[in-house]
Amino acid sequence: LSQSTVNDRAGARTPMSLLVCSAGLALILIFFTGLLRELPMVVLAAIVIHAVAGLIKWSELDRLRRISPLEFYVALTAVVGVLAFGILKGVLVAVVLSLVLLLRKASTPHVAELGRIDESDHYSDVERHPDNRLYDGLMILRPESPILYFNVQNIMDAIKTRLNDRMGIRRLVLDMSVVNYIDDSGSMAMVDLARGLRREGIDLKLTDTLSEVRDMLRKQGMEEITGHLSRQYDTHDAVMEFRALKIDHY
Repeated sequence: LSQSTVNDRAGARTPMSLLVCSAGLALILIFFTGLLRELPMVVLAAIVIHAVAGLIKWSELDRLRRISPLEFYVALTAVVGVLAFGILKGVLVAVVLSLVLLLRKASTPHVAELGRIDESDHYSDVERHPDNRLYDGLMILRPESPILYFNVQNIMDAIKTRLNDRMGIRRLVLDMSVVNYIDDSGSMAMVDLARGLRREGIDLKLTDTLSEVRDMLRKQGMEEITGHLSRQYDTHDAVMEFRALKIDHY
């Protein structure tokens, strides 16, 4: 680490600098070691410390602390790990921590409840925009993650919790626009959800479903419960369709 850093701080810009540095080092070792014999070790230590100190960018760490505390802790772990265990082991510790935090985040994705923005055809998270319009008997949810074996149960629990928070729901619309992948466990859980909702008298509609997700759900038999899955069928279509239906239909 110190050799590369000293080289960089000296003005090196291309790999050719390594050849020049190696050639210069070879000449010194062969012909000039006597001149360096009495050089105090503290001089070498000062060169190394001065070079390595430039690798720790305190301003960047402070910026991360303000913007993303989670990434700040990962960066701090990398700094401490490198100083304590060396480059490879220190970076490895930071990489493992990053993967653990990433899996933890992916295992508990947000399921947003959407509401209509004024009289437009667009819908957004009601937690961020409390003025969005909600409709009696209708709930619109948006899972904001791929649906995979390690997060599907949390997603299903979040959907059921949302439904329990509002009574009298007759149609559930799942906006699938940001679900770019669903595995076997996820698709089976979705089909089970649809069947369970139908037994409770709740109509499930999937909107803005991407092609790979549609293909997987079709193989599991989802269309037999919800009807045809189409990328052209969006959330506004499902809402307008619901409003046009008579209450007696349910």
